[in-house]
Amino acid sequence: MVVPEFPCEEGVTQASASAEQGGGPVATALCTLSSLGWPTVLLDAQSDDATGQTILRELGEFGVDTSHIRIHKGHASTHAQ
Repeated sequence: MVVPEFPCEEGVTQASASAEQGGGPVATALCTLSSLGWPTVLLDAQSDDATGQTILRELGEFGVDTSHIRIHKGHASTHAQ
């Protein structure tokens, strides 16, 4: 969530925007190491839904090798809210 300011006391502040981004300890570590120049690869399985496609795209943007991820067609990707 993007807010214009963080309230010092208890109160309500309206968000001006929101964004969804992948994460988790493994993905974060791989993206960090890849950004630092280390070769990284993720061995995993995921769905072919929109969330799965976003995961592949974001990892690829950081240079993580996703060629060993097995794609399961017709399933739903898991994600935290």
